[in-house]
Amino acid sequence: MRLDGLPANELRDLALDLRQHEGVHAVVLVGTPDGNAVSLVAATRKGGDVQASDLIAGAAKVVGGGGGKGADLAMAGGRHVDQIDAALTQVREAVAERVQPSA
Repeated sequence: MRLDGLPANELRDLALDLRQHEGVHAVVLVGTPDGNAVSLVAATRKGGDVQASDLIAGAAKVVGGGGGKGADLAMAGGRHVDQIDAALTQVREAVAERVQPSA
């Protein structure tokens, strides 16, 4: 999901809150806090099969950045704000490959 105008720490807090909801396996938020940089946050269930860093690694590269090494929480940044939509496409592909819907 894209959320612009929030600092990275607020995106992180929101992602952590959202992952607590029943049925949520992973949350990925991407946005630009100031129009000049990109923030990416992924939060997954602790002890789950999906690594948060796997969900945003490709997207971080798309926006010209890096970071995001955590298992259940990963944060990354980049500088190519004009590539946020392409990064979201990358995130959707990563989620589809790794997260199986609950039956």
